Amino acid sequence: MISTKIKSYCRLCEHDTNHNILSEHKVSYSEDYQCNSIYQIVECLGCETKSFREIFEDIESAYQISSNEWEIPTRIDVYPKFIKGHRNFADEYSLPDIVEKIYKEVILAFQEEALILASLGLRAIVEAVCNDLGITGRNLEIQIGRASCRERV
Repeated sequence: MISTKIKSYCRLCEHDTNHNILSEHKVSYSEDYQCNSIYQIVECLGCETKSFREIFEDIESAYQISSNEWEIPTRIDVYPKFIKGHRNFADEYSLPDIVEKIYKEVILAFQEEALILASLGLRAIVEAVCNDLGITGRNLEIQIGRASCRERV
């Protein structure tokens, strides 16, 4: 068993924490394109949450940063995916069913970095809230305007 400490974002602690690498497997490719894939199972030393990390080192794209030193571009993906700094909506249970369903799907879209889908979902949330509150209008701009007037009353 590997017992190396690394810094990694913990979705439960909601910040970078020390993690132990519980298991690691490295695959090096060198035939067509030189790169490494490193797969790790890690455990937060604070809350003991486990995650899977995939590290991709793009050796072909390395660039020199000093006379004896090279920087290798690296991408690190952590699973399950998360939104850094995101906190769940505390009163989620009080949302209308359709709003809650769309909200959960928007969060999943953000986690997967499907930003166009997430933005469409945010619009759908606003429309669903307007529908739930009975705010009408021929387009969303008018509905939002009526909702803000309603707030002031």
